[in-house]
Amino acid sequence: MRRPVALVAVTLVAVALGAQTAAPPRAVAPQAEHGPRLLIAVTDENGAPVAGAQIVASNGAALPGASRTWRGESDDAGRLTLLGAEPGSYHVSVERAGFYPFITDVTLAAGQTLEIALLHHQPVGEVVNVIDVAPSVDPQQTAKSETLLSRDIINIPYSTTRDVRNVFTYIPGVVQDQASGQVHIAGGTSYQTAYVLDGFRINQPAGGTMELRLNPEAVRTIDVESSRYSAQFGRASSGVLQLDTRTGDDSFRFAIVNFVPTLQFVKGLHINNVTPRGTFSGPLKRKRAWFYLAQDGEYDNVIIQEQPAGADQAAQWRAGSLGKVQVNLTPGNVLTGSFVYNTLDAPNAFLSRFTPKAATVNLDSTVWLLSVRDQAYLSKSTLLDVGIAVSDFRDAERPQGQAFYEIHTDSVAGNYYRTQLSHSGRAQGVANLFLPPWQWHGTHELRVGVDVDAVDSRVHAHRNPTLVFREDSTLSRRIQFTDFPHFNKDNIATGLYAQDRWSHGQRLLLEIGARLDRDQIVRDFLFSPRFAASYLIGSVEHGTKISAGAGLFYDETRLSFITLPLAGARTDFFFGPDGLTQILPPALTSFRVDPSAVRDPRFLNWSLGAERMLPAGIYGKLDFVERRGARGFTYVNTAADAGSPGGDFLLTNTRRDHYDAVQFTLRRDFSNNHAVLFSYTRSATRTNRALEFTLDNPIFGQQASGPLPWDVPDRVVTWGWLPFPLLPKTDFAYSLEWRTGFAFNLVNERQQLVGLPDRTRFPQYLTLNPALEHRFFFVGYEWAVRVGIENITGSRNPTLVNNNVDSPQFLTLGGLRHRTFNGRIRFLGKK
Repeated sequence: MRRPVALVAVTLVAVALGAQTAAPPRAVAPQAEHGPRLLIAVTDENGAPVAGAQIVASNGAALPGASRTWRGESDDAGRLTLLGAEPGSYHVSVERAGFYPFITDVTLAAGQTLEIALLHHQPVGEVVNVIDVAPSVDPQQTAKSETLLSRDIINIPYSTTRDVRNVFTYIPGVVQDQASGQVHIAGGTSYQTAYVLDGFRINQPAGGTMELRLNPEAVRTIDVESSRYSAQFGRASSGVLQLDTRTGDDSFRFAIVNFVPTLQFVKGLHINNVTPRGTFSGPLKRKRAWFYLAQDGEYDNVIIQEQPAGADQAAQWRAGSLGKVQVNLTPGNVLTGSFVYNTLDAPNAFLSRFTPKAATVNLDSTVWLLSVRDQAYLSKSTLLDVGIAVSDFRDAERPQGQAFYEIHTDSVAGNYYRTQLSHSGRAQGVANLFLPPWQWHGTHELRVGVDVDAVDSRVHAHRNPTLVFREDSTLSRRIQFTDFPHFNKDNIATGLYAQDRWSHGQRLLLEIGARLDRDQIVRDFLFSPRFAASYLIGSVEHGTKISAGAGLFYDETRLSFITLPLAGARTDFFFGPDGLTQILPPALTSFRVDPSAVRDPRFLNWSLGAERMLPAGIYGKLDFVERRGARGFTYVNTAADAGSPGGDFLLTNTRRDHYDAVQFTLRRDFSNNHAVLFSYTRSATRTNRALEFTLDNPIFGQQASGPLPWDVPDRVVTWGWLPFPLLPKTDFAYSLEWRTGFAFNLVNERQQLVGLPDRTRFPQYLTLNPALEHRFFFVGYEWAVRVGIENITGSRNPTLVNNNVDSPQFLTLGGLRHRTFNGRIRFLGKK
């Protein structure tokens, strides 16, 4: 696959957020209609269609006794047709999360279309005291979904707030692991989730992980759907995480955040980090074209108390850019182009209590994404959405020298064993056609679409020997690698889908859809039927909505599974107590794939849910989700004694995963955009193949069932922000996560598995992060200053452990987190 040379994004630092007042509705020229009806078209301030807007229309004034009221939701084309609506005066209200509510009285002639422009919520400006749309029971929503709006992303105090990926953990049902920082939705591995940015998939092409980094101020919404989601989203069995970024409008806006470095008191006074970021947006041509730029930078200084002076610090640098342009070619044709660029330089990555500086890795990484998307109305109710995108991921890891890597019972030493250069890319095209609603025993909204993904992966690696020592420093094991030539692997996946949204009255909604997928590696035709339904008992304000659904889901074929046999081979030598005499024959480890013998893994995902508005304006939700996976990819040792070192590992479809969860969520929104959320999840994440055998994993032992490493049986997430009673213009914000500790394996001095996989756990995890934020005016500009304490309880929350049962330091914990003070300064511009 050809890739353009990565461009360096324009760096501009950012601007005052003002706010707009709502644009008046437009009644366009009458058109012939068959029977009385009213068409309402909902767009944003720049003319892009807004789906999912809740619309209530009453003929006559907004008074008790109005003769008729219609309720509905705008479809994916931003349209809603009110059948039986005669010409006359109407009172119309429109609400959509992330937008300011809109209310109007309008008089319409026969056949007119009411066009309404909703304004996106802005964090500051003249309309700061206007409440955003509060959560409510949505009778038109069938998917199990969770949403964070821009106000949530900005106001929740969470660790490392310069990276929006770190707020994912405060979404109910989303778990962030401590090994890689990747997220897990509905118990799935990271690659089983589709990460979507502005309509395009951004999973790392070879491993499927989420590597792209975004400025939090640039993100408008984060939506997570973990069950009952549309057939539009394929090759993702655990869920979809969608990021929607901001777009400029007719007002120039800029803002800057965290332009002052923070300090840390660890072995003296040192710089902790510098994390400036900013945004700048505005019109290129008013009412026609707009731009949006977001830039972020980061310098971090990590200090490890257990390492000696002079070798106890590791610094890293990051930078990221987002550039976006929207042009309205015609009033019904919106063209959007965007470019994202990330870079990372980490000279001593993974420095820790157990890893000295000589054994660390120099990491370099660049990621970029270029996309173009066109939304065009083919008729007033038919929308065609097409787009193309190209992404590129380059990673390099280099050790500090060429000394042999040493694994001791309490630490590692020498130089890291692997030098690796990897390069992967993705080219994708999507097309979605949203057809006009049609009537047959209710209203049907049909969408169809197609998507094509071309991915490839190129890897060049060299591995030096690794030595494993006993507690008395005698050699126990020598690991010798055989390098294979660098390799290139690609794949093309295609899919098409159809989805019918069938509403019968205002209470019952059915969604029936199906996908057909195929790729060049497995070559199966994968049929994925899906069904979801919701029924409203009572009214929206005081009723209960029941939702249910089930479907078959498949995953994207992960190239890193398929290419493992191309990465090389390994030979292990085992020595007696003298460290010289071999006590076992050399053990060869190799991997094989027979593409004709493997099939695509599949999951059955079904769920039940209930939603209700409780007393005191509290929104309550209860969900049950079950995922059952079959035919999962796993490498099986074909040797007669599968628990002994080495073996011939064959890729098979013998893995079975399951996930069960009950989740309870409460949310209360207050005036001036204050809110509080509480969620508790009880879950189990299990597999029959708990060990993952790879070339780089020195562990060996008998395969067995057990929990997956991110299994957390009990988890509580709560966050919120409220006015602080003692100080005006001051908010108290907090976030809290409590959960069961993650599971890990035990090994002996030879790195052999001891006991069953993942049966030992870290201590329970608790972090409570309170903060106070005060807004004030200085020299004619508005500022916001936040001071907070991360992990105020001082919980240890370890991320590392000595898991060697033969070590005197067995179960010693590392990566401990301490109570830290942090601050944030936001320059918000003129009011």
